[in-house]
Amino acid sequence: MVLVTSPRQTAGDCDSSSQQQEMSLVTGWLWEEYPEQNHVFSFSSLYLQNPEQNPVFSFSSLYLQTLNRTMSSPSVIICGRQVMCSYLSQDIDLRVMQHYVNPEGQTVVKEHVDCLEAGRKLSSYVLEDSELTELCVRARGDEDWSRDVRLERKEKKRGSSSVVQVPCSSGSLLYVWCTLITMETDSHMQQRVVVFSPLFMMRSHLPDPVIIHTEKRSLGLRESQLIQGQGHQEQLLNTENDLTHHLTFQASEDEGASHCAVPISTAVIKQIVNRNQAGLEDGQEHILADFYGVKNSSQPPWPYVSKDTDRPGSEVLAQWDSPMQVKLSVWRSGLNTLLVELIPWALLTNHSTWDLWLFEGETIVLQIPAGKTLVPPNFKEAFQLGIYWSNTNTVHKSTALKLVHDLTSPRWKEGVSPEVLTLDEEGCVETEIHLGRSPGRQKVCQFCVSSVVRHGIQIIQIEDRTILVNNTPYFLSCRALLSDQALGTTDQVTPPTSCHVEPYCLTKPWGPQTR
Repeated sequence: MVLVTSPRQTAGDCDSSSQQQEMSLVTGWLWEEYPEQNHVFSFSSLYLQNPEQNPVFSFSSLYLQTLNRTMSSPSVIICGRQVMCSYLSQDIDLRVMQHYVNPEGQTVVKEHVDCLEAGRKLSSYVLEDSELTELCVRARGDEDWSRDVRLERKEKKRGSSSVVQVPCSSGSLLYVWCTLITMETDSHMQQRVVVFSPLFMMRSHLPDPVIIHTEKRSLGLRESQLIQGQGHQEQLLNTENDLTHHLTFQASEDEGASHCAVPISTAVIKQIVNRNQAGLEDGQEHILADFYGVKNSSQPPWPYVSKDTDRPGSEVLAQWDSPMQVKLSVWRSGLNTLLVELIPWALLTNHSTWDLWLFEGETIVLQIPAGKTLVPPNFKEAFQLGIYWSNTNTVHKSTALKLVHDLTSPRWKEGVSPEVLTLDEEGCVETEIHLGRSPGRQKVCQFCVSSVVRHGIQIIQIEDRTILVNNTPYFLSCRALLSDQALGTTDQVTPPTSCHVEPYCLTKPWGPQTR
């Protein structure tokens, strides 16, 4: 098939006039009408001609979608009316049965078997709804097929979901959600999207991997699975439909599992979906964007540190008085997959050049090396940053910092000492650590401590206060000028500490300054 456009304009041009851009498909395909490029979703009917016999036309249809990636070069996607997508972590085989009437008036049955790869979509089927009569699924490499997938949608609903049992060679069953989504329900022709997704997805915001124990107490079974941290998502394996699973969590093999178990089942997601059914259906168009569109997340990667000062609104902190929360929610709008999230109360990331100690009172509660991100303990009091200085064989501390949440909570004492800096959930403070005791020989390390809330987590970041950026092709040598009063020609102090910045060096910490 060849896409032909009017010679006045290329397929990528943006037509600002009211005239329609002329398009046609040659080599056996003829347009019944011109598609309208300025519509997000528009249909074009076509006829299929058999050149070997007398002209016999059978009706088929294509689905045309225009994605305005930029103002000057929109992308036109032409596909059939039947689309198969998979969010599963394993490949599956699909068997599609096609029924149609040939030019001689005989009913013909064709079988199409294709591999639907994990996290991908198949090339669409150019079939009408009446032609696609059967759809079965099997695990890749196995022989047994599932029962027919229900392809009829419920009345007055744009989508419906059912659980498909896929036989496996091991004798077990793979349970997956099969969701039917009808696009453009108000049009005289729609596109049908079949989406396969897991029953449950796990997402951990912890720095390290965690072991998930899944108990099927009614069957007396218990299985374990390692889930990666740092915001990664993984399918929860060996789960079943209409069965309650109890989840416990274990940080490592040397530590014990959590005492409280979290029950999950497909009934939980049905309760969540029913509470916000309208909102879920409105977001079903975004599912195709995961497979057709460019995947670029606006969220910063873990640990979700961002310099976006124009971010509108403030997120709500999930909790600050418990180490971790397990959150159950909808994984994708429009699907029935349940998302189980492990959310720590906070993430503390050290982006400075120093290995730091955290003190709560006189107690060392945490050691965080430079460049590391850890989950801090729930602070009950103000905390201090500390640096071990070998010249004095002492850990020198900063001014105390206190996290401010709900001031009416009995957890926080009323009043704040003038020697304590307060850090809001969305805020920033500056602090210093003086290394050494002798006047004139002290070194000053300056830090910026900031806090934001992302994904219900308080993200606390420690940075060097001053960063040098060299965008020139030259090597530069820098010295800090420190003074207790206004700078002038006679009272400037030049310490021996200097800094060399390489050409095009983007981040160079200033380092400690002698005072």
